This record gives sequence, structure tokens and C-alpha cells, in this order.
Amino acid sequence: LNFIQRILRIRNDTPTFKAGSLELISHKELPRNVLGYKRKLDGKEFYTIINFSSREKNIQIAGERFSVPALSGMIISDDQKVLL
Repeated sequence: LNFIQRILRIRNDTPTFKAGSLELISHKELPRNVLGYKRKLDGKEFYTIINFSSREKNIQIAGERFSVPALSGMIISDDQKVLL
């Protein structure tokens, strides 16, 4: 429940998540059991990565490597990384 509440709070506070374009990241670019998408609006980009696996997953987004803990997610932008 807390996970969903955090996602909804970020969505409500960030115009890019409400009105921005949505682009799913191909499953070929992500590890198994990981969902990713990019939202973009007015030059701002946010990547949302959700790890449904019971193990930590390493990913590469926009040329950078990240570790996403098991059963959690993160939002990545140019100036921040938020663990959900």
C-alpha cells in the first residue's frame, strides 16, 4: 500500500507524469521481471523502473547503471533518483 501511495503522490506532484508522453522500455533492454517506461514533457524526462523479482536487478538507463532492489522500483531523472 505504501508503494502505491508514493507512486500516486509523485504522479500528482509532477506534471510530466500526468500529461507527458509515455514510452515503454522494450523487454529486450531490461532484465526479466522488470518493467520500465519513460515519461517526457517540455524537455524533462523521467524513467520509472519497477522490479517484480524477488532479487535485486541491475539495469542500464540513459547510459548509467542502477541497482533496483527486489520488489520495489525507482524513478530516475537528470537530477535525481528516487527509490520507491
